[in-house]
This record gives sequence, structure tokens and C-alpha cells, in this order.
Amino acid sequence: MNWITIIGVMLIALGTGLTYYGTSISNKEDIKKGMDSFSQQIEELKKEQTSESTREKVKDLETEFDKWAKNFVADKKGKALELEKLDLKAKEMTVNLNSKYRIIYVFFFESLKNYVEAYNRNSQAKIIYSIQNFPDNIFLEAAENYMPKIQFQDKVVWKFRLAIIEPIDKERLPAIVLIVDDNYDDSSGSPPELFVAFSPDKNEIFLESQFRRIKVPGLQQSYDLAKYEDSIHKILKRLIEFQLLRLKK
Repeated sequence: MNWITIIGVMLIALGTGLTYYGTSISNKEDIKKGMDSFSQQIEELKKEQTSESTREKVKDLETEFDKWAKNFVADKKGKALELEKLDLKAKEMTVNLNSKYRIIYVFFFESLKNYVEAYNRNSQAKIIYSIQNFPDNIFLEAAENYMPKIQFQDKVVWKFRLAIIEPIDKERLPAIVLIVDDNYDDSSGSPPELFVAFSPDKNEIFLESQFRRIKVPGLQQSYDLAKYEDSIHKILKRLIEFQLLRLKK
């Protein structure tokens, strides 16, 4: 086995170790820098002509790999504690964010239900709906499995889900995704989706449709999050009216 092959195997081994244990090391940027440094050294070794020089550099790399492994093994409990602290901090963040922003999601789906029921009371045509009580936490599995549905006609159905983005922080609250499954604009083969995203940092509610496949006249791209009740009413009324007017007779 030549030296370049040996170096390659060693680098793969290091990469595997860092991938496995990387989440327990807080400064991931240092890991990246280290890997980049090793990769650069490998490239330099490929250009070496003197076998003795290559052997020396391989030995230096072995020493560096061993140093990392020994340090990790010696401080394994410390790394585990560090990971536990990071996990606890993330959970604390979700609790705080949920306490502050869950009310917006509750208001969205309660308002949706109220609009549907009001329409049913005042129209001969009825909208069938299934909107359950909103989960206790917007970040947990129950929220991911929360899927209300509204059926305007046999082949015109709205489905909702929450898109939870990892890692969680105050700028990435779960987005409400509206999936419009209809029978008239389905040339793409998959139903279009409208994302209703919340940005506390910018204090806005953003609306985004992939490839602009949901185009609703009068629907703004962003609304005021501070006045979320008024903003949500405007969004829902515009969407429901647009859908009802497009129904096939």
C-alpha cells in the first residue's frame, strides 16, 4: 500500500470520527478548519517526490490524529456534559418560543374554522372541514402531525401542515403550509403549496408560493406580525374568497 493510500484511509477515518462526535463539540468551525487543513496537507503530499519527506509528514499527521483521539477519550464525560447543556438550551428555547408564539397558530386555525362555519350558515353550498384543536407545542411531533383539511368540492381540497425547520431559533418559526389540491390547475403533477411563514426578527408574516404557482390577486407578500389578528383575517378572507369564486359550477 503506497503512502498516498495510507493518508487517504487516515483522512477517511478522521472524517468518520468527527462526523460521529462532532455534535458534542461546540465549535464546529474549528473542526471544519482542521479538516480543511488536513485536506490541504494531503494535496501537498501528493506532489512530494521524496519518499522520506512523505513518510515524515505521514508520521506528523498520525501524531495529530492520535492527539485528537486521546483528547476526546480523556474528556469524553466533559464532551457529553457539553452536549447535554446544548440540548437543554435548545429545549429551553423551544419552550420560550412556544409560550410566546403558539397563540398566533391557534388564532390562525380558529379563524379559519370560524370563516368556514359562517359561510355554511349563510350559503346553500356547504364546506366540509376537519380542524382539530391545535397542539400544545408548535415544535413537537404532535404539531408535525397536525393536518387540518377543508373540502370545497369533491376534487377541491385544502390541506394544511406545519413545516418545522431545524435547527430551531427565533428566526425560524414553523411555517403553515397550505396545499391546494384542485382539479383545474394541476399541470405540474403535484398540488401547489403556499407557505405562511412568521419572522419575529423582521416582525412580518411572509407568504411564498413555490414557483409562484398560487397567484391570488390582492394577496400581499408580507403582513404585519405585530398586528397578527388583522393580518391573518386579511390573508384568510382573500384566500377563501378566491377559492370559492373559482369553484366549478
